[in-house]
Amino acid sequence: MVKNVCKFYFFTKSLLFVIFHRLMVSFLFSYQDDENNEGDGILSLFIILFSGLQGLISNKILPILASLKSFPHEYKLF
Repeated sequence: MVKNVCKFYFFTKSLLFVIFHRLMVSFLFSYQDDENNEGDGILSLFIILFSGLQGLISNKILPILASLKSFPHEYKLF
């Protein structure tokens, strides 16, 4: 059971990292062709937003899901 929880946690964390990385790269390439560099502030805002959201999910929400009361006390990861 512990292996299943660990696999779920690391798989979800890796999947979130890949999704947010792809989103940041797509925004980077979409604003790269801007001639007046007007998109730089928006790009920085999106990068900060996505990295903060990824950190919130991986550091706060996933440990809560992993330590739900459905798991016995000795299987708590965090």
